Amino acid sequence: MKFVMSTLTIVIMLFSTALAAPDRWTPPVVQTAPAQLPRLTQPLVMDGVLGEWESAACVPLHCRSYILYSRDPHKWNGPADAGFEVFCAWNDRGLCLAAVVADDDVRNNRPGKDYWQQDCVEFFLDGRVGEKFMQPPYSRGAYQILIRPPMGKQPPNAVLNPRDGMINGLRVAGKRTSTGYTIELFVPWSAFPEFLPKVGSRFAFSFAIDDYDKRDDSLVQPLVMSYRATDNLWQYPQNFIMWELTDVLKTGVEIDLGPQVAVDVPALFTDNKPIIISLETGGMLAKRTASVLITATDGSGKKVFERTVRASSLSTTWRFAKSARVEFPLSAKTDGYYLISAIVKDAQGNPLGTVARPCLCIGNTLQGALELVRKTDLRQISQTEPFKAVQYLGLGARIEQIKRWVEKQNILQIIRETRDLEARLDLLQDGKLDRSDYGIYDLIALTADPEAQVVVEYLNLSAAEAIVTFYCGAIPVASARVSNDKVDALTSVESVAEKVKALVSARKPIKPADADAVRQALVEALAPKTALPDVPPGLDLYCGDLHVHSFYSDGINSPVGMALQAMYCYMDFMALTDHNRIDGAQLGQKLFSQYGFAFPYIIGEEITTSWAHFNAYPLKEVVSSELPLYEIVKAAHVQGAVIQWNHPEAVKSEWANSQVPKGLAGTALDAWEHIPSAHDEWKRAGKLPVLTGTTDTHDGTFSNFERTVVLAPTAEGDDVAEAIRYGRAVAVNRNGPYFLYGSDEMTSLVWSALAEGQGLRMAKADRIRKALASANLSGIIAASRPKWW
Repeated sequence: MKFVMSTLTIVIMLFSTALAAPDRWTPPVVQTAPAQLPRLTQPLVMDGVLGEWESAACVPLHCRSYILYSRDPHKWNGPADAGFEVFCAWNDRGLCLAAVVADDDVRNNRPGKDYWQQDCVEFFLDGRVGEKFMQPPYSRGAYQILIRPPMGKQPPNAVLNPRDGMINGLRVAGKRTSTGYTIELFVPWSAFPEFLPKVGSRFAFSFAIDDYDKRDDSLVQPLVMSYRATDNLWQYPQNFIMWELTDVLKTGVEIDLGPQVAVDVPALFTDNKPIIISLETGGMLAKRTASVLITATDGSGKKVFERTVRASSLSTTWRFAKSARVEFPLSAKTDGYYLISAIVKDAQGNPLGTVARPCLCIGNTLQGALELVRKTDLRQISQTEPFKAVQYLGLGARIEQIKRWVEKQNILQIIRETRDLEARLDLLQDGKLDRSDYGIYDLIALTADPEAQVVVEYLNLSAAEAIVTFYCGAIPVASARVSNDKVDALTSVESVAEKVKALVSARKPIKPADADAVRQALVEALAPKTALPDVPPGLDLYCGDLHVHSFYSDGINSPVGMALQAMYCYMDFMALTDHNRIDGAQLGQKLFSQYGFAFPYIIGEEITTSWAHFNAYPLKEVVSSELPLYEIVKAAHVQGAVIQWNHPEAVKSEWANSQVPKGLAGTALDAWEHIPSAHDEWKRAGKLPVLTGTTDTHDGTFSNFERTVVLAPTAEGDDVAEAIRYGRAVAVNRNGPYFLYGSDEMTSLVWSALAEGQGLRMAKADRIRKALASANLSGIIAASRPKWW
């Protein structure tokens, strides 16, 4: 049972990466000792009055960076709204914990198992030993305890997650205060049958508070605060704080104060403005704290900032709490990791101990990219240098992706996208990459001459890996995968593979003539040797993708970001087809129109059932996945849409298994996605259905080579659908022997265009001019969700 609803948070100290990177992108190693858990020197009196807790370790948790999440529209109004200090100790009989909570509106009317949904204090304990210690799953000796605050005449109440059983002898007490309430918790050692309570023994626990106010109405768990915003404590004991039992708290220059000092600094900085570093102490440590020496070092270990700051009282909620604040002029620094360190000193200047916390800055790169987008006249560039204009769309797509990763707080992906963005920014500003620390991102240099139509995409959700694709107009003609300095040409045509591998391996700007030689090699190897037809008057060839996902379903970029990436990949059209919904596509189409992008943004849907998936486009209304096949097809056709069977041979079901051998016969479906295993047999028999080539992209890139080429009067959704309905479509697929798949008439038309080459490039340039003549790139990025600057 899930008791803490949470999202991925940034805890840099626990972060590690296999990504080979320069020093400034590698998280600094912070050696931390177990936190000190001292003996409680006075008898524990369970009355909610904390007079006996002076010898305990105090953990302050009342700073913004300790907020795990705040659910809209709930707003954190400062420590008086929600914050707490936890006092931690032990005695011969058990574990002793107490909390002083600030809460200006205390309320909880939930049943015990649901206390976490409103005001609640949560303790997470692990007194197991051996291999189970601090490892999932929870088992005997590991507990989640939920405590409802004292309210009115009701005393506090403690319950366990039902998963964790019972604790005999568990006691809880507490009192309301003028600023919130207190909690005292005693857990007998008998709850941890294998644990031996003695000095030097190690124990693990952590804590969180859930805040709920009257204004939150029906919201569930509107705000959660935990030590360093640690996530998933209800599930993962490895995220707990490790403690070591001691007789008394020790101080000194070599003592790691750990959780006794809250370093209030965001783990991630997305702008280049100076930031405030704040350190907070509580309990007896705060009483002795007089000043703090704060130091910042960059990824290479170079000291970039140092200042001594006097400590001052924080508030009346916590009797002794103190804070030291200083402004760190981050705007003068480069992007990458920084280590914020502090030495806490007493009134005589003697060190009481140290604490450190890494943080990551991407502000210079991100704000530099935003500023370049703002000041660049994309409309003018699109008219004179259309292929260069496309590179700015690639920059915009990366900004959109970073926005999403920041929202998700995914450090690994933020680093990858920022390094990608940094290289693109340098190339657009300087025309070259002239540093030595780009790593695999130096592949961006291949695209220095936009006329070559070379695209570099870095794969998300995997190790550092890139796909380099060569285009002729909107049609991809060849690609290569680059990983760990290894280049693999993704083609079965040997002459094409040799050229692609040589050009990519050189890591130098690719010239248009060299890129065109790749197209020529492909045509010479695979194009029919007979006379090739011309495109009929009034029609033209358009290439795009008809199966694309955004974060409105299980993709990772925004509807705007996906369309910008499609345009960066020279597409003539794109259908956004999230699972069983069209609101993301509707928003994307609306924003593209509103901000002057004349790009065919097609509203589609992947109708996802348990027995098959279908894409329908263009749509005005959602097609229900609960309908039988006939009604699904009818609901699409009545809107003027076509409907294709997605990845028919991938989804196994009774219906699919029986239908695949028959193709589309008897289904009324309009097209088959991807290349069927029976392609040659069906084509010889004249039974080949209309084929569409799609990426089915979820990772925010179009590195999958498949595309659909249609013969139509325009690339707008209705015309694309009409072309597919009447078989005027070809699937492009690099993985098979033919490259182009469809009727002989249609494949011959596409080969004819590829053989000539220049016409496709000229048509693409003209379409870019029309698409961007009124485009406002900075405006659409600012309007697109998520919005955070």
